[in-house]
Amino acid sequence: MSVPAISILPASDIDANAWDHCIGSDPHGLIYSRYHFLHALCDQWHGLVLGQYEAVMPIPWRRKWFIRYAYQPAFIQQLGLTGHYSPDVFPDIQKALRKFVRLGDSTLHHGNAALANSLQHIRPRNNFVLPLHKDFGQIRSGFAPLLLKNMERASRKSLQYLKEYDLEVILTQSRILYGSRVRQRQQEDEAALLQYCIQYPHHCLSRVVLAADGELLASALLVQDERRLYHLINNTTVRGRAMLANHWLMHELIREYSGSNRILDFEGSMLPGVEQFYRQFGVRTETYYHWELNFFG
Repeated sequence: MSVPAISILPASDIDANAWDHCIGSDPHGLIYSRYHFLHALCDQWHGLVLGQYEAVMPIPWRRKWFIRYAYQPAFIQQLGLTGHYSPDVFPDIQKALRKFVRLGDSTLHHGNAALANSLQHIRPRNNFVLPLHKDFGQIRSGFAPLLLKNMERASRKSLQYLKEYDLEVILTQSRILYGSRVRQRQQEDEAALLQYCIQYPHHCLSRVVLAADGELLASALLVQDERRLYHLINNTTVRGRAMLANHWLMHELIREYSGSNRILDFEGSMLPGVEQFYRQFGVRTETYYHWELNFFG
């Protein structure tokens, strides 16, 4: 069986429509690999293209000391190879990558198990997702008893769930709450995400919970495609935690999109406390892969 030609093209030379068609035609295709999302959030990137866009693989990169290395951009959880291909191409893909980058970090999406098994320096990571195709009552029946008890408490606190809140306010709240952890580069990444949402508003949505007095208690910024809602940013104030505001936000978001044939993508996490919170919603685990590239030697 002949292996299709492999090209590594700069973003400016990529046919954006053909690229996105390839991503959209694969059931495992994710918004992270869409052309304009990459263009907004990567410092620079090339794309590995198999044949006539039968399969594609983004390669975000930077350079240090004349060495080009792969890196994982902020707000992009999973990349990898997407489209239609045979495992026969894996050795040639590695050869092509070896010529382009010498080391770095990347991720392979949840549909790349076979590719991950062919590589070295792979670590599995957990993501959590919740299918929303059932009605809300059916989805809610999968919630943990403790979560249901907390929702009963939250329902008595006069919390307000609002749609399409100011994205800049949400990002500002994030910096205020987690400012000690935010580096200059992260602020630049947030600015890039905001610009993407301004340019492509139909791909972004915001949801917040306010107290009865109007105070912002919890907020979320998500991006979306035809298959998924991706939970990128989530903030909760001290008062919000006491009032179970983030629990209520997620509860009402799930109610809003129940029956929609979407998947709510919680974006991880490997942190025990965060994992415990997400598991209360009856999520399923989806494995993706961290790849530490090292083509030296």
